[in-house]
Amino acid sequence: NNISIAAVLDQGNLTVHKARLNTLDGSASALISAALAQPRPDVTLSSEIKSINIGKALASLADENRIDGSGDATLNFTFKGLDADSIQSSLSGKGKFAIKNGTLRIQLLPEGVGAFSSHRKSEYAFRDITGSFTAANGKLVNDHIDLSGNGFSLAGVGTIDMLSKEVSYNGHLTVGEMKDIPFI
Repeated sequence: NNISIAAVLDQGNLTVHKARLNTLDGSASALISAALAQPRPDVTLSSEIKSINIGKALASLADENRIDGSGDATLNFTFKGLDADSIQSSLSGKGKFAIKNGTLRIQLLPEGVGAFSSHRKSEYAFRDITGSFTAANGKLVNDHIDLSGNGFSLAGVGTIDMLSKEVSYNGHLTVGEMKDIPFI
């Protein structure tokens, strides 16, 4: 793991020209500008992530790792302020992502569903998950997410409201010859 940064601070304006981080089996680079002299600084972030180990990256964020694979992303955002609430409410921009050759761990049925209880948690190997999203007004709008695996595919759209902590997704699952199985 290593990090390199080239930055300039001039009259309260911070510009990070070249930030590069090699970690989690991959790398991330970023261009950042921030008007630090303001009480709620205007921040611009452009970042490119390549071949990051998603399982390792998410391990520190969740009790249970539900996905792994090698991930790439491109992010272009602006926001105002440096605390989580300010960032979430003012985040604006676009991003896209791809995760390749991974495993998705999901719970298909709730606990205590009789004969199916042995099938509650399942792992699904996938070839890729791709998607893109926009951010505005405290919401991340995922205009498409596509997952393909051996014998199945999933396509969907949805919204994550960062302020109310609500998630709404709709899509279609295709398993073998069965097509367009809706899910909510």
